[in-house]
Amino acid sequence: MDALSQAAKEARLRLPSAPVSVSAFAYAETWLGSADRFAIESALPLVAGPQFHRKVRDGSVFHEVFADTEPDGWAGWVSAYA
Repeated sequence: MDALSQAAKEARLRLPSAPVSVSAFAYAETWLGSADRFAIESALPLVAGPQFHRKVRDGSVFHEVFADTEPDGWAGWVSAYA
């Protein structure tokens, strides 16, 4: 398994309970220690520990690189009230 695949398995994207207004992302330590590492987004520098993102107005609760994965419409409503 290459370093990127391994890091993707170990990276953490955390969401608190609904209603959600903040998320956090943390790079895997193996990714930060890899010679092939790179930041997946300019707003997510290569640092250890969680990096928080707050939802603003109609924006996503996730960092831009993950924004397309956020449930919308019916799926968002079900997630919030399930």
